[in-house]
Amino acid sequence: MVIGKPNTYTTDESETNVSVDPEALIIVGEPTRERWEAEMAEFTLDQIEAYEDGTAPHFDETNTTTSTTSASFENTTEPSSTG
Repeated sequence: MVIGKPNTYTTDESETNVSVDPEALIIVGEPTRERWEAEMAEFTLDQIEAYEDGTAPHFDETNTTTSTTSASFENTTEPSSTG
């Protein structure tokens, strides 16, 4: 799993590109990855709904939420597998 900050930029052709600056690389098992994916999907859908109904938080509040979530990922431990 790669955790990072997104960046957007506009090309000379007026196209928007998105990149991610990686901040952490975490090796986890499938159950943890699936849980993270489900949590992030739910978070994303909540954010979309908030923007659509006009109740979205300010950018700084969103960053705080994202940072807290990322920190919880870094503290997750998986049983080691032997192969």
